[in-house]
Amino acid sequence: MKLTKRLLSVLLSLVLALSMLPLSVFADETKTFEKVYAAAVEDGGNYLLVAHSSDGSDFAVKAEGDSLTSQPVIVSNDTISVNDEELIWTASASDEDSAVFTNGGRSISRNGTDISLSSTEPVQWDYDGSALTSTQDSYTYYFRYIDGSFLADTVSGENVVLYKLVTGPASDIPEEQNILEETAVPEETAASDEADAAEETVTEEAAAPEELGAGLPSQAADGTVYVAFTSDVHNKTGDASVTRLDSWINTVTQSLGTKFDIMGITGDLGPSDGGQTESVFWSEAQKVINKITNNANVVNNGFYICGNHEWSPGNFSTTSNSTKQYYSTAGTYYEGNGYILYSVGATQSGAQYTDTTKNALRTFLEAHADYA
Repeated sequence: MKLTKRLLSVLLSLVLALSMLPLSVFADETKTFEKVYAAAVEDGGNYLLVAHSSDGSDFAVKAEGDSLTSQPVIVSNDTISVNDEELIWTASASDEDSAVFTNGGRSISRNGTDISLSSTEPVQWDYDGSALTSTQDSYTYYFRYIDGSFLADTVSGENVVLYKLVTGPASDIPEEQNILEETAVPEETAASDEADAAEETVTEEAAAPEELGAGLPSQAADGTVYVAFTSDVHNKTGDASVTRLDSWINTVTQSLGTKFDIMGITGDLGPSDGGQTESVFWSEAQKVINKITNNANVVNNGFYICGNHEWSPGNFSTTSNSTKQYYSTAGTYYEGNGYILYSVGATQSGAQYTDTTKNALRTFLEAHADYA
């Protein structure tokens, strides 16, 4: 099948016209949003407002009729794909980190702890990369998800965060200049193979970007393997810490061009705030372990040892919590690809290393001198 210049020009004009239609025209099309970690809001940008609940689920703020409701969403590698316009909010930013969020001519309003839709009383929300807040009479109110509803609270918790539109039919269509350059038909011919090549070029330009770090090799081209370590994640309600850890893993492995062979955490996975219970500590620690286990950019999951907070409030020696089984206790080790990880974790809440622990390490090193 051959395309004349005139027909191709008409088709391109139609594509360009579609690119200028408002976002609402594509209501049935799926759009992808990426989590925003920076304290930045783009004026006119399209966003999802999402909270991560204490049970591990994620809920987006929805403008449903005259009500503000919640909609379950699935988060994968810090991205969410939806096709529901009632979930998408447009930011009217007064500065780089503050905005009013509107949907269908109505904005998100707050009256005390109540959050609702309003046509006349918009509220300015500040964003710091981990929470949306508004201030009144020297009080800071956090936009939160509590017991199945979105509310404002003066205490931080399951905070609402922003996900910004990164792909969608409107934003994926290449600019006019690029289309014309990529699909130009030579003066002397309009053969079908050239027209097909032009169509393939447009399709490639519109393809969604690969997920961060997707398809990375397990080790570098020269055989180097990377072992990563951190400490004191102290995850707690709201999961800000474990979310940052997950993002850091993806960002660094992307930069290296290879996955981590293993991710080590040298203690204190759960919260350290005063008054935390044993069960809460291990519940939050389990979220850290789950996040590392489910991250495709870590080959052999995690290597976890005790810090002082695994002992208090975690009560490591007496707890029956199943999360304890993932820890490598003092004197145990993991042999990897050309390396050994040896646990010299804390053996009590004071985190001191006993003579027994130090002598055991000395004996181990002497027996594995070939690794030195």
